[in-house]
Amino acid sequence: MNTRKQAFDFAMREIRKNGITAKRNVKGCCRSCIVHPEPKDKPIIWHYGGQGNSFTWENDKPVLTYTPIWYDEDDKNVDSIYFNHSRLVADSGEITKAGQCVIETFQKHGFKIVWDKKITSCLELVF
Repeated sequence: MNTRKQAFDFAMREIRKNGITAKRNVKGCCRSCIVHPEPKDKPIIWHYGGQGNSFTWENDKPVLTYTPIWYDEDDKNVDSIYFNHSRLVADSGEITKAGQCVIETFQKHGFKIVWDKKITSCLELVF
């Protein structure tokens, strides 16, 4: 039986093996300033790790890497993370093969995905 951390790592690796760039804890001053050098036609998901959103694993649970001053020290557990994305939804509004792969892979590894499948909204991965 895999730990939650192992399940997350396996899912991310499997997504990458399917030709989708997958990153976590991407730093930047804000979500909109992050620039990716990947080809413009390659699908990508990324978890924004700036401004107190970075996480690590402690006792097989995701926790904030550091606790910002506006959080209580006991409030460092991470219940879910958000993935920004590109090329998971076609211009027509249909989910692409890459989008379907991301959803199915996380679900296969035991995670719940909350997403309205719109190009303008993030995927929420529930731990």
